[in-house]
Amino acid sequence: MKQRKKLIMLCGLMLAVSSPTYAENATEAVSISDTASVVELTSDANMETEMQSVSDSDTTETSAQETDQVALPAIWQETYTYLADTQDAHTFPEQIEKSGTSYQLKDVQYQITELTKEYSKSSVDLWAYAEYTPEQEIEVDGLHYTLVDTSKEEWTKNGRSKTVSVERTYLDGQEVPESIDIESTDDVTGEAIYGTIPRTDWQDDGADWWEGGLEQWVKYRWNEETSQWVFEVGDESFPAASDDSPWFDGCENKILQSLNLDGTFNQITGIAWDSEGWQEADGSWWKSVKATGNRMIKRSRAWFSGEVAEADLPMVRYTSHYVSDVTGYLITANVTYEEIFPEPESTVAETEAELVTQTPETEAETVSEQAQVESVSDSDTNKTIAGMPWQDLVLLFLETGSVALGLIMIGLLAKFRPKPRAWINTKKENKQKGEK
Repeated sequence: MKQRKKLIMLCGLMLAVSSPTYAENATEAVSISDTASVVELTSDANMETEMQSVSDSDTTETSAQETDQVALPAIWQETYTYLADTQDAHTFPEQIEKSGTSYQLKDVQYQITELTKEYSKSSVDLWAYAEYTPEQEIEVDGLHYTLVDTSKEEWTKNGRSKTVSVERTYLDGQEVPESIDIESTDDVTGEAIYGTIPRTDWQDDGADWWEGGLEQWVKYRWNEETSQWVFEVGDESFPAASDDSPWFDGCENKILQSLNLDGTFNQITGIAWDSEGWQEADGSWWKSVKATGNRMIKRSRAWFSGEVAEADLPMVRYTSHYVSDVTGYLITANVTYEEIFPEPESTVAETEAELVTQTPETEAETVSEQAQVESVSDSDTNKTIAGMPWQDLVLLFLETGSVALGLIMIGLLAKFRPKPRAWINTKKENKQKGEK
């Protein structure tokens, strides 16, 4: 500022004492004119350089701002899959570090799947027309299950048969067959079935009374003297009780005796007239009597067994499907982290400036800016114009009063004008960015 004031005072004196005189010779005029032209060119060049510097600074700052806008934080994603008894959110680290870069937790997305168990229960093979109702709820190994649906499998059962076994007793004299015809019942439908089954075994089984197995005939003679029908055994005669019945006391044993049958193995249970009577050639009358009873004979036992065919049958089998209560949860967590940028130093400085209105650091910065302005002014005074210090040009103007030198001085005033504070601050910020 002091240099500028001095320069203004010198210019004022030069203009005051100067008169519109012309150069004494053409050589001097040309030299002065060339000098003024050089001054103007030099001044314009300096101004263009300053403007270009400011423009380059603005371009650099704009590029830096664009770079800041484009530089987005990096994203780090991790996926966790785990089992849990509840749906409660899991706690993940708020900050992590990967490959030297720090990340901050940004978001967690959960995918939850309920875990259950399945159970199937099948019925026995049933006739298609049989009733079936599945259980709605069951418990298996302490876990509760609920019926979901029931499916069925249908088919026709062919080649059905039923095993039929029969045991029968035969007495001596009775024929034991190789097979027998039997009648049975279909256990499913209840319908009657018929078939033939073979004898599988046969063996003696002691003795037994053959009821009705004794049939014998004896004769009664008509006694003219007593007018009775009598039964004669040897020298003994036993009259019948009446004309209607041949019975007499003890007749059972007497009849068996006449037949030579042992009373231990034979029993007479009844006797009856069996004819109207007849007359022999000698003139005697006879009448037949039938004795019936039981006989003790050998006994045998026979076993018969075989398959009896049954009709084709429509069949069905039911399968019930159950699902248990929730046993747990399968959780997939998609965790997103965002890169943490370090806080810029300029931001820290601005924040501190807002909190503290005036600090020793602020005063030091102001003094530093003034020193920079003075340094710029002092450095500019050391510059030359057309190879001559600008101070010598001022003295030459005072001696000659040349109009050209006055123009040069005006150019100097324009060159060494004080720079705006905003421009200085801009260059300072650009310089700080370059150091970073």
